[in-house]
Amino acid sequence: MRQKRFPWAIAMVIAFVLFSSPLFAQKRLVTGIIADQNNAPLSGATVTVKGEKEVTSTDANGAFKIQVSSDKAILLVSYVGAKNIEIVTEGKQTVSGILTITDTKLSEVVVIGYGSKRRADISSSISSVNSKDLLRLSITVASLAVASQLKFVA
Repeated sequence: MRQKRFPWAIAMVIAFVLFSSPLFAQKRLVTGIIADQNNAPLSGATVTVKGEKEVTSTDANGAFKIQVSSDKAILLVSYVGAKNIEIVTEGKQTVSGILTITDTKLSEVVVIGYGSKRRADISSSISSVNSKDLLRLSITVASLAVASQLKFVA
């Protein structure tokens, strides 16, 4: 009876090892530095592994650490006001990236008490204050200077 169990147990162990190896895939740590085109470190840039849930952000020195599961993992790097980039890790443990800061201007934004909207989306009355108008006033408190320029403000 013992001889019949032995081959069955060996077959079960071999099947377990063969079919469970993908479950034990090792993640590895990738570190790096993100900077702008002037080689200044970017604090707060978001680094994501493409196709995975791993996300981190850069510290004050532009450095980051993130776990990847593949030698050919692609890191997506984004930063407000900069063009997004992709970095292929290619089995490296240390990578770096340079983000190009763009000079795009925001469209007109209207700040309201509970959020913000584009000026074109507002149907009620709108008052505009130009910064040049505020600079020529002799009022030193900013809120009073703005309020003095707006119509119908109570």
